[in-house]
Amino acid sequence: MFIQGFGHSEWLASVWVGAHGLGALVSRPYLKNLCERLGVGNTALLGCSLAVMGTVPFLWPGIQGSDPLIALTMVLRGAGIGLLTLLGMSHAYHDLEPTQTPDASALSRLLTLLGASVGPAIVAILYVQGAHSGSFQPVLMGLTLVTLLCAIPAVRLMKEELKTKAAS
Repeated sequence: MFIQGFGHSEWLASVWVGAHGLGALVSRPYLKNLCERLGVGNTALLGCSLAVMGTVPFLWPGIQGSDPLIALTMVLRGAGIGLLTLLGMSHAYHDLEPTQTPDASALSRLLTLLGASVGPAIVAILYVQGAHSGSFQPVLMGLTLVTLLCAIPAVRLMKEELKTKAAS
């Protein structure tokens, strides 16, 4: 998108991808404190919000020429994705018995591999849909939709946390 759609150099495109990674790296140390302070569900919603706030601006016309805005959105998106990824990986083991850990580990790994295969395939399909117009809009809207769908389990977690607090 940065190279073909925005006309940036390979070097600058890699800087933007690096900003995404930096956002993921910076957010991860705060996960435990956020979960303790806000709860797992609210932390997941925070991650979804950051990821959406880092994706939606790419739908705006004219963002191609705003390097600081691109950097900020990539850091925000990376922070949100970083929180969601680590939260999903760690929460998979949350209320398990020790005997269930190997099965959860195998299932978690399988789903990660499935997502690593299906995700890029979906992005490629969405890209082809917009290729005739040279637009990345279908890809960006698809990424935004998938990120918003992550809010569904986050809301369920929030409801469970509220029930647990009310019961105790």
